[in-house]
Amino acid sequence: MERENIAKTITELEMEILRDQHHKFGELVWFARKGPSVREIKQVKDKCDEIIKKYPLECELLWNDEDGDWQHGFHSGCYAILNVILMHEDILDGMDEFPFLDS
Repeated sequence: MERENIAKTITELEMEILRDQHHKFGELVWFARKGPSVREIKQVKDKCDEIIKKYPLECELLWNDEDGDWQHGFHSGCYAILNVILMHEDILDGMDEFPFLDS
């Protein structure tokens, strides 16, 4: 497999979309990790409320007893691979850390 700089193959618009998705999935992973007792802290509650407002469907799916764990795993996987793409000029170097979630 040829090593190629990601910036050579992805346009600026595509990078913006990837950054937006990285932010979204990062927020959803952060949200899912906050238990009820931590949500009592005002700043955490405010951030959780903001995330619920921005991503109501995704948050509803996280609370679903049947699919919540799967949904959290999906969000975590998306966030992890986007970390590889966005945080490393050489994707193959980034794969050494995959699926590390730096969140």
